[in-house]
Order: sequence, then structure tokens, then C-alpha cells
Amino acid sequence: MPTPGAAWITPAAPRLSPADIAASASALGVAPRVLQAVLTVESAGRGFDAAGRPVVLYEPHVMDRQLVRNRPALLAGARKAGLSYAVWGTRPYPPEGDARWTVIDRAMALDMECACRAVSWGLGQILGEGYTLLGYGSATALARDAMVSEARQLAQVVAFIGGKRLVAPLHAMAWQAFAEGYNGTGNAEAYAAKLAAAYAMPVPLAHPAAPIQGPQQLHARPAFEPAAQQSSPDDSAETAALNDASLAAARGDPHTNGDTPCS
Repeated sequence: MPTPGAAWITPAAPRLSPADIAASASALGVAPRVLQAVLTVESAGRGFDAAGRPVVLYEPHVMDRQLVRNRPALLAGARKAGLSYAVWGTRPYPPEGDARWTVIDRAMALDMECACRAVSWGLGQILGEGYTLLGYGSATALARDAMVSEARQLAQVVAFIGGKRLVAPLHAMAWQAFAEGYNGTGNAEAYAAKLAAAYAMPVPLAHPAAPIQGPQQLHARPAFEPAAQQSSPDDSAETAALNDASLAAARGDPHTNGDTPCS
């Protein structure tokens, strides 16, 4: 029987090094342990699972929203199959690993782009639905980039932080403000507490031999819901350029902006 998510396995995917963390932290103007705290809370600091698949979290309520908007003819079948539902938290997340990827495979068979939009990807658990913020032409392109290496996943995190105008609160270690911008206001206080704790007791940059427990326990709230960007007095030319510069260095294929309907 094929391994769930087999098409998304990257054998011996390059892992992050301390130098990768240091360089990205320098681009953001923060200490490496500050950036490491974000990665620790989001994905336990690992972008791939033991099988070589990106660390993921599938959000059925996002799949439901995407089908309502783009593929309404598929909605009833998806709901009946348990692949989508309208309200976050209707059912618990499946455990990380084969069970989670089995669901994702089924969703991708229904509609690849809608499914990629409904998944949070990699080190930063960035929801595919926000692909335009990172300059991709589709969520599928974002996902394919995430499977290349942890360094590309980290570039996505840096670009996302820049695109969401979160460099200033991260630099100030204003965890509450950062949490609200990164993940929304739903559970920001608890998320901020996790960031503060991760910063106070930083996890060394290492990749344990055993599979991590994954983001399921860390995501007691809906995944990031893309919203209109808000400018602030802290915006600068350097911050605005951070998105383009980070991804340009990471990706090897051209991307275009704009919303792409699921198909």
C-alpha cells in the first residue's frame, strides 16, 4: 500500500543549520533565539516529518470555504466524506503522520489547489490560503516550494513576517502583538505565552531521531486567516522589501501574483 503523502516526500531534504537561523534572524533584525522561538511554537523547529514529508496541518473549515467560493459542485461530497465542514473545531485533528496525510491525499484528489490552500505548511505553519502575501501565483506553488528544504520554508516564514508587518513587534519581543498578527486574535494570549516560554528556554537547533508530535497540540485555534495588510508607522522600505528579497533568494522558479481559482 503506498505511503500517504508519497508525492510530497523529499528524500534527505536539507535541514536548517544554525547559520541559516542566524542569517534569517539578521535579515529581520532580531536575535536568532527570537526567531527560533517562533519556529519552536509553530512546528517544534522541524519542517519535515520522519518520512520526509513537510510538517502539515489540514484545516477542513478552510477547505469548506474554498469549495464554497470556487468549486460549489464538490461541496456536498466533501462534507459527506468528512473532508470539509463549515465551522473550525467541528472535529479533532488527526494525529501527525500517515493519518493526517491520508486525509490530505483525499482532499488533493478532490481539488489540488483548494486542498493546498487548506493546509498549513512547514516550519512556520503558513496557511496556503495566504499564498499571495508571499508572492506566489498559487497555494500549490507555495507547497511545492516548501517541500524543497527547510531553508525555503524559513524564507517563507521571513517573507510572511515581513508581509504581515510583524518585524517591529518581533524585534521588540512584543509577543502579544506578534501573536495577533501571525495567527489572529482568537487565542493570541495563550500563543504569546508559548512564544515567551520558548524564548526563555530556547530549544537547541536539532532534529530528533524520533518523529515530533507536530503542531496539533500547538494549534488550539484556527490557522492564520488571511486579512488585508495594514500599514503602520513602523513600515519602512527595508521591511517592504523583505518579502521579495527573502523569497527571491529561496525559490528557483518564477511566481506571479494574483488569486488563482481552485481547479
